[in-house]
Amino acid sequence: MMSDNTSKYNDFASNIHEPIEPALLRKGVSARRASLDVVGHDGLIRDIRAGRIPGLDKIDALFSYLDLQMSLGVPRASTQAPTALIDGTEFDTIRRFDVSAAVGDGRINPEGDPVDHLAFSRRWLASQGISPGDSFLIHRAR
Repeated sequence: MMSDNTSKYNDFASNIHEPIEPALLRKGVSARRASLDVVGHDGLIRDIRAGRIPGLDKIDALFSYLDLQMSLGVPRASTQAPTALIDGTEFDTIRRFDVSAAVGDGRINPEGDPVDHLAFSRRWLASQGISPGDSFLIHRAR
């Protein structure tokens, strides 16, 4: 019989392992190359595949390298925005809401569906530290 702690450990290990394989494919690197780039030896992803959990610093570095989000605790509410294909290049989009913002206490609560999405270069968004699924566009009040 599996203890509750063993089950939680296995769930945690699975949550770490699951996004890695598709991220390696998206980035076009092998597990060995990613491990070498992140920690300087080829065992990091091999250990994760075997169910061994490395330190959070190594997980964070690996997830950053693979452009994955890492969070602990309650899952964040994030909306996956569609991508746009423009002249054969894939762009991320950011939701645009038909609401206005005014100077005040900084709370903006767009409700309903976005009116459209605007496309931005993935490279530019990443260079600005902008996560498309966690961002939205509005216009300022006049």
